[in-house]
Amino acid sequence: MQEKGDAAYKKHDDSYFPEAYEKAWNNNIDSMFGNPAVPRERVSDLYQKIDEYLFGMNRRVIDHEKAYETISDAPNSESIAILNYWKGCFADPVLELSFYKSSRVKENQSRANEFYRKAVELDIEGIAEAGDKYAQACLEYMHYNYGCGVNQNYSIAVEWYRKAAEQGYADAQCNFG
Repeated sequence: MQEKGDAAYKKHDDSYFPEAYEKAWNNNIDSMFGNPAVPRERVSDLYQKIDEYLFGMNRRVIDHEKAYETISDAPNSESIAILNYWKGCFADPVLELSFYKSSRVKENQSRANEFYRKAVELDIEGIAEAGDKYAQACLEYMHYNYGCGVNQNYSIAVEWYRKAAEQGYADAQCNFG
């Protein structure tokens, strides 16, 4: 009887969750990076992973260094609008958000502005209009925070955050509230 009790306990004990999640994630990333034509849903998985490191979501330990490493090591990161936005946040000395700090990045406003402009050139607004919650949240930050790559406009910022929040994006819901 004791064995059945232990098995039942293990079935409901989720202390193994972080290790299992990390293993599943790494398998997913390996297969994603092995294919140069990354499907859209796989890119969303990458964004979720970065979010987890930045904000500690899904029981992940907050690790800004790992977040930046994931951003910078992503294949073709220079051609992905949202990753350019995040690189700009890490390089931006004016943006005083503690979760965008890494010892690997030297803060430099002109470099940050280059990343923001690159995100705009790569049509981050079109991606947001197509319904990407990460792009919507990025545009909110860009419009709210002194106009990172775009003109500062609080009403546009609120609208983008509302759209991301309505899709269940926890960071957007928190900030929109």
